[in-house]
Amino acid sequence: PENVTLKDIMDTLPKEVFEIDDLKALKSVLISVTSYTLGLFMIAKSPWYLLPLAWAWTGTAITGFFVIGHDCAHKSFSKNKLVEDIVGTLAFLPLVYPYEPWRFKHDRHHAKTNMLVHDTAWQPVPPEEFESSPVMRKAIIFGYGPIRPWLSIAHWVNWHFNLKKFRASEVNRVKISLACVFAFMAVGWPLIVYKVGILGW
Repeated sequence: PENVTLKDIMDTLPKEVFEIDDLKALKSVLISVTSYTLGLFMIAKSPWYLLPLAWAWTGTAITGFFVIGHDCAHKSFSKNKLVEDIVGTLAFLPLVYPYEPWRFKHDRHHAKTNMLVHDTAWQPVPPEEFESSPVMRKAIIFGYGPIRPWLSIAHWVNWHFNLKKFRASEVNRVKISLACVFAFMAVGWPLIVYKVGILGW
């Protein structure tokens, strides 16, 4: 209904859903770190036919890291903002995502959600473009559709590693995040490959 605002909906929720609980936050970190560590162990020790299960387990654990970083970016993880910045940065390292650039872009995404040409993350093919001709439909379905996951890599590089995409007030924090990611790539990846093998990378 048009007369219902987001505030109206939020006012119906109990206050405890908005409370930050540092103990629950710590528990979520421990669960994700333990699950990820166990996943790497399974990758290192599993016979080849169990590797898909180990990869799925580890991928799910890494999703937990994303959720933690996401909560840190929304300032809903801890009452201490420095803790959120540190935990968010560390949580995003196995994802090879620089936390601060992602946080800045994610804030803009929320500010422009569903504003199709302005949203930094969500730009679907407009229906009129899809329906414009049978050739266009086939091009989108069989061309653009299959390569879209690969295009997300270009999006990742363009939106998170390009300093020109950020305000002057954000650049120093972005540089620190980028340095952390590059350090993880230089040290973390070789260490994982050394301990777990190339299949754990």
